[in-house]
Amino acid sequence: MNAAVYRDQLRELEADLQAGTLAPDQHEKARQEIEARLAADLGKAKLARNHRGTRGAALALGLAVPICALAVYCRWERRDAHAQAEKAPVRMG
Repeated sequence: MNAAVYRDQLRELEADLQAGTLAPDQHEKARQEIEARLAADLGKAKLARNHRGTRGAALALGLAVPICALAVYCRWERRDAHAQAEKAPVRMG
């Protein structure tokens, strides 16, 4: 989105109105069209920003879930190994 382009278009519109080359009703209609295009571009830019944030959150979650699962698995495996070691008979040789 280039706000400078829209500002220039609005300035030209105003200059045409002041010079008398554009009727007031035509000026109003053209101004509304420019404002509508600006609003549409702003909506697209906002949507793109939101999409990047969603993608980042999905990536973080996609990495966090397997890492947490691995940590839990390792913890339980260690606890299970410790319990088996306690149950094993002691051999004196």
